[in-house]
Amino acid sequence: MAVQKWGERTGSDEWAGIGRSLTLSVLSLTNDSGSVPAFLARGETAGDTGERISSARLYRLLGDNEYLPHTAATGTSGIWAWTAASSVNVSRTDTVMDITIRFPVGETHYVMLRNVPTFPLLQIYEVNWRRAVDFESYYNSSGWYYFEQERTLVLKINQRSNTENVKIYFSVPRAPEPEVQPESENQPVQ
Repeated sequence: MAVQKWGERTGSDEWAGIGRSLTLSVLSLTNDSGSVPAFLARGETAGDTGERISSARLYRLLGDNEYLPHTAATGTSGIWAWTAASSVNVSRTDTVMDITIRFPVGETHYVMLRNVPTFPLLQIYEVNWRRAVDFESYYNSSGWYYFEQERTLVLKINQRSNTENVKIYFSVPRAPEPEVQPESENQPVQ
């Protein structure tokens, strides 16, 4: 992957192609569990037994990808994230927490935020979003669930723009009371 990136940065299509070919060659050696041989000596074939590298470790070895899962400081004391997003920033007042997430448009990903206080209302795309236990099964959609005892919020975000904003409201304004209409003197008698 490094050869491919170098070729792309320097404008060398040949080296970028060689890098892609090397990556695809390694990936062609995967077995049913997705692992590849850790070392392939002269004369060995992909079917030989020996030490293997898991697909997760291979993924980390193949490149410098800013979208690898990682812990991230959020900018708000005590709140941290586990995410594949390139950044997760949190700002908070007494009434609102604003979460800004950067990830490629059109992709769906998860963000887990720890140490989030209990809240009554969450908005995604500036729309009130209900809590759902089965949120991860939503196809091509966002969702969330909050684990109160762990103070953990798990978000599934279908990224509509490079930066998505999620808002948490800690206090929700009461709906206005309906106006009471005075009884009319001209109502029919029953």
